[in-house]
Amino acid sequence: MLMIMDTLQIQPDSTWVWAAWRHTIQQSPLFAGLDDHVLDQALLSLSARIREYRQDEMILRTGDAVGWMGLLLSGTIEVTRQDGLGNVFIVTRLQPPSLFAEALVSAGISASPVDIRVTESATALLLDYSRLVAIDQDHVWPGRLLLITRMMQVLSRKNLLLNQKLDIMSRRSTRAKVAAVLLIEVAEQGRRTVVLPYNRQQLADYLAVDRSALSRELSHMKKENLIDYHRQVFNVLEPAALASYV
Repeated sequence: MLMIMDTLQIQPDSTWVWAAWRHTIQQSPLFAGLDDHVLDQALLSLSARIREYRQDEMILRTGDAVGWMGLLLSGTIEVTRQDGLGNVFIVTRLQPPSLFAEALVSAGISASPVDIRVTESATALLLDYSRLVAIDQDHVWPGRLLLITRMMQVLSRKNLLLNQKLDIMSRRSTRAKVAAVLLIEVAEQGRRTVVLPYNRQQLADYLAVDRSALSRELSHMKKENLIDYHRQVFNVLEPAALASYV
């Protein structure tokens, strides 16, 4: 389950907490633009707690009960799942100020189908989702309806990203998968030189391909002057040519 041991309960007068994290919280898709009073009330109403995690620590394991959602304040986390043969696939990699586990709690899933692991020492804000959607009068507070609307928007965007991932995975060849990923990043980053959030092994896991096969294909694509790359930085030289493989 989402562990809340050794967490810090947020209090409005905890000035050191706000000095460290208030700006990041207010940049999140859920709390952006809320004034200080409404934000304080929202965090208290959602029983907000701050938790620090070490690198490689598991936030959530497959089969764990899910009762909280989180807002990543620092560090990096990775959401993965295993198939029946034990192969691990990256669902997504998250950086601040991303929400995580919100799709699980909102769907009412009793046992997590994924692992959430810390890949870079992280700090997270844990929130009680049930207090956001409770229908009794004890859980009515300023800004609640706005947060519910934003949560629906967050979930809708997550659904679009999932469909995007499914579209990538539907490609039959490694080259087609790579081309699809790079063209998506070009569109999102608005330039032909893009930075991927994955190293080679992580990219292979994300695409569900063998790392050596991925490296060979990238090398072939570079020799054909379709792309150039150095580590996680890729330069798409021929977008039209790449699109023909998708």
